[in-house]
Amino acid sequence: MPDDPYPTRRSPRIFRYDYRTAGAYMVTICSARRREIFGHVASDRVDLNWIGQIVAEELRRIPTIRSDVTMDAFVVMPNHLHAIVSLQSDQGISLPALMNQFKAAVTRRVRATTVDTVEIWQRGFYERIIQNDRQLGIAREYIEDNPRRWAEDRENVRCRLR
Repeated sequence: MPDDPYPTRRSPRIFRYDYRTAGAYMVTICSARRREIFGHVASDRVDLNWIGQIVAEELRRIPTIRSDVTMDAFVVMPNHLHAIVSLQSDQGISLPALMNQFKAAVTRRVRATTVDTVEIWQRGFYERIIQNDRQLGIAREYIEDNPRRWAEDRENVRCRLR
C-alpha cells in the first residue's frame, strides 16, 4: 500500500470536551487558502466588500435564529474573522454545529449572488474556551484591536512575505 501523500489532519478540538457546554468561546474562522475575500484594512479600519458584509450580517443573525446563543463581539478581517460566541444552555446546539450552519448560510448567500462557485471557507475553525471575566476582557480587546494590528498580523499574507 503506497504512502498517503496527504498528511493526517488533526482536529483542533479538545479531546472529549463537550462543545454543547454553556459558556463563552472565542472563535476564529479563516477564508479558504487565507485569501483576502472579505475586504481590506485602511486607516486601521476594516472596509468590508459585499462578501464581508454577508459574513457580518450572518454573524449578527445568529442570535435572532438561535435563542440559546448570544454574540458578544466580533470582527470580520480581510481573510478571517474572530467572534465571541456564548452558548446559553448545555442542551442546545454544539459549537461545531453552529459554526458549520453559519458557514453554510454565508456560502449559500454568496453563491446565490454570483455565478462563480466561490470557495469561501477553510475547513474547520479554531476556538478558545473563555473561562472567566479576565479572559473575556482580553478576548474583547483582541477583537477590537485586530484591525489596528493588521499590518503585523500573521494572517496578513503581505506581512508574511516581508
